[in-house]
Amino acid sequence: MRLRFREDDVGYFIDDDRKPISETVRAGAPRSDPFCIFRQVPAYFVARAAMPLPVAPPLHSPQTMNDPIPLLGFTTNATELLAFILSVTMVFLNIRQSHWAWLFAIAASATYGFVYFDARLYGDTGLQIVFIVVSLWGWSKWLLADVKNVAFQPTWLSKKEWLYYLGGWAAAYSVLSLFLKYFTDTDVPFVDGFLTAGSLVGTVLLSRKKIENWIVWIVVDLLYIGLYVFKDLILTAILFAVFVVLAAIGLRAWSLSAKAANVAKEANVAKEAHVAKAATP
Repeated sequence: MRLRFREDDVGYFIDDDRKPISETVRAGAPRSDPFCIFRQVPAYFVARAAMPLPVAPPLHSPQTMNDPIPLLGFTTNATELLAFILSVTMVFLNIRQSHWAWLFAIAASATYGFVYFDARLYGDTGLQIVFIVVSLWGWSKWLLADVKNVAFQPTWLSKKEWLYYLGGWAAAYSVLSLFLKYFTDTDVPFVDGFLTAGSLVGTVLLSRKKIENWIVWIVVDLLYIGLYVFKDLILTAILFAVFVVLAAIGLRAWSLSAKAANVAKEANVAKEAHVAKAATP
């Protein structure tokens, strides 16, 4: 008798009676062929030896920074969560006018570069590189004032400076939006371009300690909330909602600081004038 084997759910079967070999071995040889079992068992082990060994699954599946993480009813990832923490810390330090804010700004920009690239927000991705460069410049500017022990107080823009910055925003928007439309696959070139240009203006104003930077950030962050909800970056949208509140706090804190500095300056001028007048014979 010629035995042929094939694999099924429960084992290897002999084609003539469809019984698993394991059952045949346990039950014994069929009555018609009392020596059948001695021919079946070697053939079974030959067939098993010819089969490839199964590959064991890894003990731990590889984890990446982009793996989804459920959080408060929505999904985020480790990269976005880290950028969230760095950004909130940065804004708190900016409100306190601490130069360490620029270090967190650099780290947050580098982290958000990966988040935005994954979401196809290429304008914002490129902006993070500009942010890092401007942050290094702003950090050096703030540190230099600390080293020289020079008062570097928040100040307001003049009307002429306002026009310059608004014109720069419009020019940057035109260039960025056209570039994003024709040279990338982003689906929001004009919104991305407008907010990228506005963010750049806000960062430059912040580095110069101009109070209007907070006004720019309030406008930009409000619009960013809608964009990030559209892109399903819910944690980042929540972050920018927090930014709006923090920007309002920063606007008030810096305005009071500038007012106090002006009062102190006027008091010093009056004191010097009084001293000069008293010294005059």
